[in-house]
Amino acid sequence: MEKCTFCVQRIEEAKIAALARAGASPETRIPRDSFTTACAQACPTEAIVFGDIKDPESRVSKMKEQDRNYRILDYLNVVPRVSYLARVRNPNPNMPDAETSASQAWWRKLPE
Repeated sequence: MEKCTFCVQRIEEAKIAALARAGASPETRIPRDSFTTACAQACPTEAIVFGDIKDPESRVSKMKEQDRNYRILDYLNVVPRVSYLARVRNPNPNMPDAETSASQAWWRKLPE
């Protein structure tokens, strides 16, 4: 097991390619979705998202704007680089099958 480097080799490769495309131009921004991390690429459910949070149109910045977004140990000011989306567990009570789906939910079956 190694500590994640967020695929720094892929990031550097994308930076070099952006510099080569820009030439003498000062515009060296890496194009959105020009690369992804290995874990995000391998995840079949697309549960891992990687991108530029400074770009308001990127998928990752849109996800970070959601109310469900949180970071672990954020209250300690450790400034983690990873954030998570909270699981939606409460079904809408107006749904026709709300009672059955809530009673069959896996988290209610966990031992106390």
